[in-house]
Amino acid sequence: MVYTAYKCEQVYMKRIMVADGGLNNGNSYAFVVILYNDEQMEKVDSVWYKEFGNNPISKRIGNEVEWCEDDTFKILEDGEYVDEEDKEEEDED
Repeated sequence: MVYTAYKCEQVYMKRIMVADGGLNNGNSYAFVVILYNDEQMEKVDSVWYKEFGNNPISKRIGNEVEWCEDDTFKILEDGEYVDEEDKEEEDED
């Protein structure tokens, strides 16, 4: 096959598995994907949650990462931590 390149970007990315072995919605596993603006991977562009399986999901969940202890981390949007449960309640209003 032959393709024409109209645009080409180099992507700096970290992919972290956050669920494995089957989820309750028919998906098999999930990743948090952190996209960076720079080669040193210091400036976060966006953070995505992705599930793979029968019902794939891909959604943007923030633009900052706060690294904690014991391989844990929090996702923030413009410096504010947003709990997924709080977000769902806002959507219902």
